[in-house]
Amino acid sequence: MSQIKSAVGLRLRPSAHILLIKNPHSNWSKWDHLLAVAFSQLDAEMCDKCGNPIWLCRTTDGRVRFEVETYVCYADKELQKRRKKRESRKRELKDGEYEFVRAVPDVEGVVLPSRDDYYDLLALKSNSEE
Repeated sequence: MSQIKSAVGLRLRPSAHILLIKNPHSNWSKWDHLLAVAFSQLDAEMCDKCGNPIWLCRTTDGRVRFEVETYVCYADKELQKRRKKRESRKRELKDGEYEFVRAVPDVEGVVLPSRDDYYDLLALKSNSEE
């Protein structure tokens, strides 16, 4: 689905983007249009509150139940600490001033983990829990 979203966002033929076909800007086929319409429909049917498909999260069907999971966004955690510290000092941000979080290595010269590193770690954790 992410490849279709990417292709549609870039105005590329979805099939060319998925299959790595040369000249992705060439004429769209019937299937490209169908993929784009299907993606658009699916995207429109995602709940803006929980991110799940609306046919699941809004159902009253007794066969469906929900489990709540939590995660920690360490960047947001650091930002919250900074805001609490600023508020305790009664310091307001100036007009047009915003705080944001940027990932930096804990030790200078060390490379930040990659996306692959993150997913490899998740897979290891998942496998160790089985």
